[in-house]
Amino acid sequence: MDRKKKPVYRDVLEVIAAFVFAWLFYQFLAVATGSSQPVVAVVSSSMEHNAKFDEWWLSNSEVYGQFGISKPEFRKFPMPNGLYIGDILFIVASGDYKAGDIIVYHPGDGCFPNLKTSQTIIHRIVKSDDVILTKGDSPRNSVDRCSIEKSNIVGKALFVLPLLGYPRIVLYGVGI
Repeated sequence: MDRKKKPVYRDVLEVIAAFVFAWLFYQFLAVATGSSQPVVAVVSSSMEHNAKFDEWWLSNSEVYGQFGISKPEFRKFPMPNGLYIGDILFIVASGDYKAGDIIVYHPGDGCFPNLKTSQTIIHRIVKSDDVILTKGDSPRNSVDRCSIEKSNIVGKALFVLPLLGYPRIVLYGVGI
């Protein structure tokens, strides 16, 4: 069977159509979730657990204990085993943020001196009454030095898809 070769312009149009479809889908997700960033890739190790949960808890119980968070409570939190570089988070905007929620937020000036102002942080809420305090799950992280204004919160993690964020990490690495 003799198949005619597709013209190059058709290939180009298909690639453009794929990008347009992806952009439209992202915009739909933003409207549906109420979040300006409905899909976020984890690009740092600040939420990684360095061991299985029980061992990890032994080295972190004191920090969480100062906020009245027990091991059984932590196990009930969303994503109690942490997040890892390359995970993709689906984010929803919510006015209801409580201890244990993993949020994506824009830090205030001076909170993370080595961070670009446009970058976001993915950390877990450890206190959420009169002020919102966060901490990365990694044992080397202390409680973040600045409290979080609700207006700086992009949203909270609804669920995670492991490893699917690596394409985003590649783009992040080249400055996109």
